[in-house]
Amino acid sequence: MSLRLRLGADDDEDERPEDERPEDEHRTITGWFLNPTDLGGIFVRSALVFTVLTVLSMIALAVILLSVSEEPFVDQPTIEEPITAYVWLLSYTAAVVSVLGYAAWSFWKQRQLKTRMTTRSEASPLKKPIRLFRIVFADSSECNEYEKQVQKTVSALIIGLLFGNLPARIYLSGIL
Repeated sequence: MSLRLRLGADDDEDERPEDERPEDEHRTITGWFLNPTDLGGIFVRSALVFTVLTVLSMIALAVILLSVSEEPFVDQPTIEEPITAYVWLLSYTAAVVSVLGYAAWSFWKQRQLKTRMTTRSEASPLKKPIRLFRIVFADSSECNEYEKQVQKTVSALIIGLLFGNLPARIYLSGIL
């Protein structure tokens, strides 16, 4: 059994036999996951893997804490060797680093698109913050390729900074 992703095809193209369809029209989830097309795809996949590992380690930590405590939800149990807490912290940090890596890659890709697509008379969105906010909050169906990349970059930065706050505070409190 395989799940197939639909990549931008019209409904009337389904009537064609399977051997006449383009290869990229349907791809399985496994194929998508194992064959990234660029560096951004690697960052996305690693963020997904580390997010799943974070959730699993958090569940394992809760199960261990509940099994150690004599009266669940009353006392504050502690464990002798908190390996699951370390796995949780490292996987959470790796997921955040993957998202920030994607943001850096997306910014680089955005710069490439800007030099290729914009004209000299067009102002950079970084020079005009109002234009940047219009691009970020615009409907993605109305945006060109460069504006969609700006939206992806800003979204990745916001997610990375929001979720990166917790591990940064934990590491800094451990250092200081």
